[in-house]
Parts: sequence; C-alpha cells; structure tokens
Amino acid sequence: MLQQIFYFTVLAWMWIAVEAMGCGMCEETVQNSMTCSSTADQKVKFSVDVSLKGKIRLQCLHSTEADYSLMEGCDFSSVTHAEFLGCALPNVSYKEVLYKIGVNPESVRSLAFLNVSKNGTLLQQHLEGLNDLKMLQVTGIHSVASDVFRSTLMLEAIEISDSTMNQLGADLFHNMTKLQIVMLQHNMLEELPDKLFSGTPSIRTIQLHNNQIRTLQDSLFKDLKFLTTLNVSKNKLEKLSGDVFSENHIMEYIDMSENLISEIHTGTFTNLQKLKVLNLGHNRLKTLPWGTLKECLDLQKLWLNNNFLTHRGIRNAFPRMSSLRYLDLGYNNISIRSMSNFALHNQTKLQYLFLNNNNISIIPDSLNNVYVDLVRVDFSWNSFEVLNYTSLIFQSNVVELDFKFNNIETVDFTFSFSLHKKKTMTLALEGNPLLCHCRTYGFLRMLQGLPFVRVNNTMEITVKDIEEAFCQLPSGELVNLMEMQTETITCRLTADDVCSYDFRLFDGRIVIDCSYQNLKSIGFLNLSKSIEFLNLSKYNNNKPNYTLILANNRLTSLAGLQIYTNLLNLVVPYNKLSSINTSHLPPNLKALDVRGNNLTNLSPAILDYLNATDMSLKLGSNPWHCSCDMLDLFQFLHVPSRKVNDFTELQCESGELVMDLSEHDLCPFFMQPMVIVTIVVILILLTIFSILGTVSFYKYKQGIKVWLYAHHMCLCAITEDELDADKKYDAFISYSHMDEEFVMKELVPGLECGEPKYRVCLHYRDWVPGEYIQNQIMQSVEASRRTIVVLSSSFIESVWGQLEFRAAHSQALQDRTNRLIIIVYGKIPAESELDEKLKLYITTKTYVRWGDSKFWDKLRYIMPHPPDLVQKKRNKNIDNKLELSKSPPKQSMC
Repeated sequence: MLQQIFYFTVLAWMWIAVEAMGCGMCEETVQNSMTCSSTADQKVKFSVDVSLKGKIRLQCLHSTEADYSLMEGCDFSSVTHAEFLGCALPNVSYKEVLYKIGVNPESVRSLAFLNVSKNGTLLQQHLEGLNDLKMLQVTGIHSVASDVFRSTLMLEAIEISDSTMNQLGADLFHNMTKLQIVMLQHNMLEELPDKLFSGTPSIRTIQLHNNQIRTLQDSLFKDLKFLTTLNVSKNKLEKLSGDVFSENHIMEYIDMSENLISEIHTGTFTNLQKLKVLNLGHNRLKTLPWGTLKECLDLQKLWLNNNFLTHRGIRNAFPRMSSLRYLDLGYNNISIRSMSNFALHNQTKLQYLFLNNNNISIIPDSLNNVYVDLVRVDFSWNSFEVLNYTSLIFQSNVVELDFKFNNIETVDFTFSFSLHKKKTMTLALEGNPLLCHCRTYGFLRMLQGLPFVRVNNTMEITVKDIEEAFCQLPSGELVNLMEMQTETITCRLTADDVCSYDFRLFDGRIVIDCSYQNLKSIGFLNLSKSIEFLNLSKYNNNKPNYTLILANNRLTSLAGLQIYTNLLNLVVPYNKLSSINTSHLPPNLKALDVRGNNLTNLSPAILDYLNATDMSLKLGSNPWHCSCDMLDLFQFLHVPSRKVNDFTELQCESGELVMDLSEHDLCPFFMQPMVIVTIVVILILLTIFSILGTVSFYKYKQGIKVWLYAHHMCLCAITEDELDADKKYDAFISYSHMDEEFVMKELVPGLECGEPKYRVCLHYRDWVPGEYIQNQIMQSVEASRRTIVVLSSSFIESVWGQLEFRAAHSQALQDRTNRLIIIVYGKIPAESELDEKLKLYITTKTYVRWGDSKFWDKLRYIMPHPPDLVQKKRNKNIDNKLELSKSPPKQSMC
C-alpha cells in the first residue's frame, strides 16, 4: 500500500511540474526548469527550478528589482521549500511573492534568501503571514530588525550568515519557544546582548563562529537548559568567566578555537559533566587553573594545541577520572624532564596523544605502563636525542610513534630483551641525525627483519617514512636504514697513536685498524702488548678472533704476522707488496685482501698454500703480468669453488680483464717448452727433406709437373701464374645495378689504383655489344683469375647475378682452384632468400665484409699475387701494348 502511495505521489509531482512549465511569461528550457523574460526588453529576469521533492528555486539574473508578476498563472501549490538566490528583498511580504509565483504560502515550511543583492534590512513585514514557517536561511543582508520574527514564532531553525550584520537586538528571539538551532556564523558581530536567548528555552545548537565577538556575558546562555552544541571559534574572545556555562548541564560540544583566550576561570567548565568534545586550540593560554576540567567526566576529545602551555601549567587540570580518548597538546611550550609525575598519568584510556612541536626529550613512564589502549603518539619536532628499547615498550600491542624532526642520533637496543607477548611498533623518523654505530645495531637488525637474539622476534618494527630515514656513517655518508649493512657496524673499544680497536657485533670479532700510518714493516706494531692490555678475550667467550686492517701504508713484507694465531682476516690493500711469503701468513687466516699492491704473479708455493685452505681472497688493482708464467695462477682462479671475491675485476698490466682471456691468450701453444722442442726437431727434419725434395724437384721439374697435372694431384705445387698465364683479367666483378655506386666509387678504384694494381673486367666497358649475355658471362669468368661477387639484397633479386655466380662456381670446380671472392655489402640476406649453391658457399667459405677495418688487406690477399711483383711491373708496358692490340682503350678509374 505504501509503495502504491509513493508511486502515485511521484506521478502527481511530475504532472504538476509539467503543467507548470511554460506558465506566465516563462518558457521551459530543460526538464523541470524554465526562464522568465520581460516583454519590455526581452531580457531574462530569473530562472526557476522545481524538484520532485517539493522545492522551488528562483534565481534572479539581474540586480534590478525582480518582477514576480512574470510568473502569474503558474501553479506550484504543493511546494514546501522556497529558495530565492541573488534577489533583492521585496517591498512587500514574501507571502505575496509566493502567491505571485504560484506557491501556497501556508504550505511553505522552509524559506531561504541567499546572496541577497543590495544588502538591505530584513524587516518584520517580509515574514508577515508565514506563521507556520519552520526553517529560515538568510545570507548577504546588512541587518535585521528587532521585531523581524514576531509573526514567525513557530520557527525551529534560523540561519543568518555571510552578512555584514554587526549587531543584534536584545529582543530578536523573544518568545520563540520552538527555536532549537541558531546559526549566526560568518558575520561581523562584535557583541551579543546578554538577554539575547532569554526567551528561547528550547535551543540546542548555537553557531557563532567567524565573527568578532570579544566577550561572552555570564547570563548569555543561562536559560538554555537544553543547549548541547556551541561553536564560537574564530572570534576575538580573550577570557572565559566562571559562570558562563553554569546552567548548561547537558552541554556536549564546545569549540572556542582560534580566539585570543589567555584566561579561564576555575569554575568555567565545572558543571559540564556531560561535555564530550572541547576545542581550545589556537589561543593564548599559558596555564589551566587547578581542576579546570576535573568534573568533565565524559570528556573524550580535547584540543589545547597552539597555545603557550607548559607541563606545569596543565598539571591537575584534567578530569579526575579517566575519560579522554583524544588529546592534542601540540605547538606549546611543554618540557618533560622527569619520566614520572606526568600531568596525564591518570588518563589511562588515552588512544591518541599529540605532543608535537614542544620541547620534550623523554617519554614519560605513564605512556609505557598506564595507557592500555594507546594507538598513536606524535612526538615530532621535539628535542629527543636518544630512544631506548624500554621506552618503546607499551601496554598496547600495536602502537604508532611519530618522532620526525627531532635530534635523535641513537635508537639504543643495547639492553633489549625478549617480551612475553609480541609487540608491533610503527615509527616515523624523517629528519633525525641518526648515526650508523654500534648502539643502533639492534634496532637496524630488527628493522631489516634480521635475527637479533636478545629480542628473539618478540617485537616487530616498521618505519612508515623509511624512504626518508637515513643514518650517517663515520665517513659522513648517509645511508638509508634499510640499506645499511649491519655486518660492518663496530663499537669503539679504545685507540692508541697507531691503531684503533673496535668490537664487531655481528660476529663478535675484534677489528684492529692501523690504516694510513705510513708503516714500512710489521715490526712497528706492538699488537701483542695492546691485545694483552685490553684483555679483549672478555668480548668473545675467551677466544677472541681478530681482523687486522693495514690499508694504505708502505709495507713490502708481511713478516711478523705469523705469530698471531687468532688473526682470521688480514686486510692490506694499497701497500707495496710485490710477493707473498707463506711463512709470514698467520696460521688460521681465513680472508686475505691484497688489492692495490705491486703483485704481478703468485708463486707456486703460495698457490699450493691457498689450494690447501678455504681462504677468501681479494686480488684486484694489481699489475698482473699476463704471460706463460701466469698459467698456474690462471688455472687457480678458474677453480669454481675458489673464493676470489673480485675475480671479475682482475686486470692485466695492459688493462685487459683476466676473466676474458684464455690459456692460449696467456701462452700460445707454440710458446710452451715441450712444444718448442718438438717444433725445433720437426723443423730440422723438414729442412732436410725440403733440401732433398728441392734438389729432386728442380732436376725433374718439367716431368713432375706434367704428371701431377695429368693426374690432378698436388695442384698446389703448380703456381697460379702457370695455370692462369693466358688469362686477360685479374678479376671479373659481378654485381647488381643497384650497387653500382659502391662498385664504381669504392671497389674498382681500390683495385685498379692500389698497389699492386689489378686489371678488372666490368660488363659495361669490357663486354662486346651485340653478343649474347650468357656467352659474355662465361667468357668474362674464364678470362679472369678471380670472380668478385658483391653480395647484397639487390644481388639476390638479380637473375644475371645468379647466372654469373653459377658460372664462376663451375669454373672454380673445374680448375679446382678457389677463384670465387664474395664481398658482403650491407646485411647478409636471410638464408631463405639465397640460392642453394650460394647458401652452401656462404656457410663453408670465408667472405669479406665491406666496412671491415682490414677490408683491403683481406681482399688483396685472396686476389692473384704473382711471386715476382717486380717482374710484373717490368712487363706492365708490354702487357698494356698487347691489351691495346686486343681491345679498344678502356676508361681509367684512377
């Protein structure tokens, strides 16, 4: 039934809106909206919006008086809320205005005049006849008459805001017994009449914020028994009297922030036992009188921030029983010098506490031991220098602490211990000068999720601003807390004129650092005496192990270190060591760093010693002599299990990386001793056989060559000059016309003009016009000692190029001589695009690539090279004359 009534009501409203649109001098623009224009100047005077919720909104578009007669004939009789936006106050009552625009005044329960133009004064006549009005909202006026509400005594809520109104009549709200909400914010009120609310006993909420009120009279709120909410923030109040809230027993919310309050009387809040929220922030308070909030037993949220309060000034001011959940004391002058006697020690229910921007340097015991529900504490911008493990343990299991921008150098977990129940701590540490030293070791281990035995995983720590949290190394370098290598952190034990003595927490090792002392020998050290004096055994279960650092000295020998049986790690980089004697090394040494010395090789004795141990090594930045003498060291380095931590950085004295070399690079095969002896013997035998063979060959030279040639055997013994004596050209160039520029400008000039000079056959100048191309290809290949193929993507697509290649390949097979030279120009075409024979040739033979730095050297090597170039030069003129008699003159490329 209710659903049917709802649908009927909606349909009725839609019918009413549709029927109304277009009435009077108004025209519909969009659904439920219209504009009304004057016939005189055709200007739109105002727009009208009607909603299905019974609301009409009329907006005046010009500052002139609104002519509401333009809407005569409209019917909005079911409207209950009317709103006028940007319209001047009329000279008649709004009852008449509502009649003119088609609204039944008796049905209107809510009326709003917003951004009233021309300011004006709201008079009693404007509201006359609106006896049943419940809500009134007015903005933008200049003043209100004292009797303005005489005919609207049924009003329950009044808002007069954002106006230039600076005073109110004493009888403004007289006899308005139904009034519950008064909102007078954002005006220019300076003083309120003390009897302003005397006739309004039902008021529950008063909003007076953003005015210029200087005082609140004792009797101002006296008759308001039901007042629960008061906002007088952002005014100019300077003090609060003791009786101002004396009869407001059920007050729950008071906001007096951003005033000039410097004085509060003792009894101001005494009777407010129901008060839940109080904001006194941004004032000038230096102290709170004894017992100021003592009786506010329901107070849950309290703002006292941005005042001048001290710790002593707030002592004994808070509720006598725990009630506070939220307290903001930031931006004050609070200094806490003792961990006990905290002013808030009895507020055991506190969850959120803000103490930022004060002068606090310690955490009171109450926070750790009393506050069972603590969630977050803000200590940012204070004076903390050290945080101890015990001060970070709270009754709550999950706590967030903000320590941003303090002076914290250390988060000290030295005296930490396991907890009975796991705790979770979230910290904010940005802007603190944290140091990466031994007292911070435990904190860093836990932060990074690394084992820390003392706490035994019973506390979880996170830093929410970890990207901005750094600690400083002794060198001055800043390191992010999550990236700090805790294994390197040491604690200083003592130091003398030469060495410092530190204790490394990670492995319990003593680190003795004697770097940069210009030491020439170990004899200058007296480590035994220093170790005995310090009694270092107490730091590591009576079996102290040592790390000795002797970096950047002038040591040439390690003699003297062999006596230190507990020396496990020896660091001697950047000295002058040129060799290492095994007898000088400590007997239990586990790690050796000799970077940056003068080592060129390691002797077989030291390699045998290292092979018998599991020692970790660093050998970089030495001038290693990469030769046959280094083969043993080279093989040692390539043992997979060998711990040479900087193997990838080892360089030869020439600058080459050792890891990029092979044994052959270090010592070519023919340079090895046994190989040299073998080669010498073979060479002697070959010399003897060569002499005998040479004598025999020259004696029977002609017969041997004829027999060999007839049987196609040992053709290598027959020179190319003899096989090719009748060939006219040194090379025939086969190429695609698309590559002609490369051939003409680069290849041919290089062959014809270089040394030696070659005779090149080119189709465009050496072929006889009119003859078949196939015949001329065969003739050119047969008449040339070599055929040069310029292999490119264009050549693959050339039919004649393919034919020339096959002819050259066939000739090479027939002569059993490698006559074919392939020059790759550009990228090698894909195998799928190559002829089968060309593909086979490319994969089995070498080729020359254009762009290679040794292109011409390689090309001339595989070109014909007669044994006697001098003789060829002598015959050059004769050959040229013969060529002139055989063919017409050719164009020179030189």
